[in-house]
Amino acid sequence: ERKLGTLEDEEDADPAPPALNGLDERDLETIRLVRHKANYSWEYMAVLMDIPLPTLHRVRKKLFNYFGVRSKIELVRLLDVQDGGPG
Repeated sequence: ERKLGTLEDEEDADPAPPALNGLDERDLETIRLVRHKANYSWEYMAVLMDIPLPTLHRVRKKLFNYFGVRSKIELVRLLDVQDGGPG
């Protein structure tokens, strides 16, 4: 019998994709918004995330450096390719 919260459960949990290891929740939320079909502006994403725009720009720079890209479009294409989607 297995109980929730045991080490056994943690071993069975799906690990984060290798490309996303080391990213925090704010980074992942930014990625979700960048990939949204509505193509949100950085300004609107900051409003949705309830953070100041300069903070989002620091997150953007971190993600661009992490993935080795220079634009939002490059980031989306790279992540689509890693997920096996269009790209």
